[in-house]
Amino acid sequence: MKIQFNLTGLKKAFATLLPVLNDDNALMPHMGLIAMDMHENTIRFRACSSEFYIVHLLDVDDFVTVKSSDLQQKTIVFPGRKLYDLLNKITSLSVNIQFDEKDAKLQAKGFSFAFTYGSSDTFTPIPTLKDAIVLPLHASQLQHAYRKTSYAANNAAEAKMAITKGVHHFFEANQFIIMATDRNRLSAYTMKTDTEHNKIIIVPIQFVTLIEKQLSQSSHIAIHAAENNIAIEINSSTYYCNLIADKPLDYHKIIPVAYPIQAIIDTQALRNALSKAMLCPSEKMDVVHLYINPKSKQCRIETPQQSTGSMREDILLLESEGENVSIIAKTKFLIEAVQRISNEQTLIQLTHKKGIFQIIDPSEKENHVQIILPMNQPETMNAAIENFQCDDANTTEELETPVAV
Repeated sequence: MKIQFNLTGLKKAFATLLPVLNDDNALMPHMGLIAMDMHENTIRFRACSSEFYIVHLLDVDDFVTVKSSDLQQKTIVFPGRKLYDLLNKITSLSVNIQFDEKDAKLQAKGFSFAFTYGSSDTFTPIPTLKDAIVLPLHASQLQHAYRKTSYAANNAAEAKMAITKGVHHFFEANQFIIMATDRNRLSAYTMKTDTEHNKIIIVPIQFVTLIEKQLSQSSHIAIHAAENNIAIEINSSTYYCNLIADKPLDYHKIIPVAYPIQAIIDTQALRNALSKAMLCPSEKMDVVHLYINPKSKQCRIETPQQSTGSMREDILLLESEGENVSIIAKTKFLIEAVQRISNEQTLIQLTHKKGIFQIIDPSEKENHVQIILPMNQPETMNAAIENFQCDDANTTEELETPVAV
């Protein structure tokens, strides 16, 4: 059997599988291998790692067979990572792969490479999606939501709670919410939908990071949320991943419903002040003090005094209401929150003088929530997280009164 491939299309297929081809897991002998499924007039490539499974359907314009009967129901397995490296050295427009009984040969102008291929008997099959719901979305919507939220998840291997290493996906009536937290901060983004789903899943942050990189290449996608796994269709590729098996958080109970203390600050001025604060880190902890005085229309940003010096800068409050407050927070958390704001103004809201506070883009006030736990707050978000894990993942309730967590 001989197949002629368009080099660009073949390299694109292999590049799609590359994230799993690089996984060196000795417990999975097919790491670095690609399975090629041939059936009638279609060719499909698939590969998997210890975390993900990727399937890519080759465009019909990207291959030509000598005989149409050559593609009758057959699967072969070959060294994908090795062939990908070789394809990047070829400069011709097309390549031929000649498959004999057990051996194969990759050929191009002035290039030839022989390799052995095997059967698919031991290759992991495509994951089954049990009781999956399907949500179609614009790719830009999901990419925007991931960029606004996923930074707040805890990617550290030593994270004590599994849910902090994942990103919550809430499928609700006429809305879809993405939420992430590391117990010290939380970020959530809401998108309107036309669906009537009722499901909550927790997706590993590594999978979210992988998907986010692919979304700019597509206009429409489809999310398949199943009982134990998730699949996301992007163009000709489908990405699979197992879900985090832990009780999800009841997002609606964690988010306060009222913020009596508010202040609006120039975003660029706030960024500049926080950047200066990073140059004078505390010897014990990377923190910054925020003093908000609505009466004088001033916000003072100051780092603790230590041997390396300190920093203090006053910023004019554009608008404010409520009483004076003093916040101590990690500089890194503040900077990452402000980085998600594209508006010229930043809105800071507090539940009370020592309550959790929110930093948001005023133009996305109805969609985006970013809350941070002050270091001088007696209560902890940890307690709220533990108290508000859903006993029933399909049940959520709104609180009638504000919650100080």
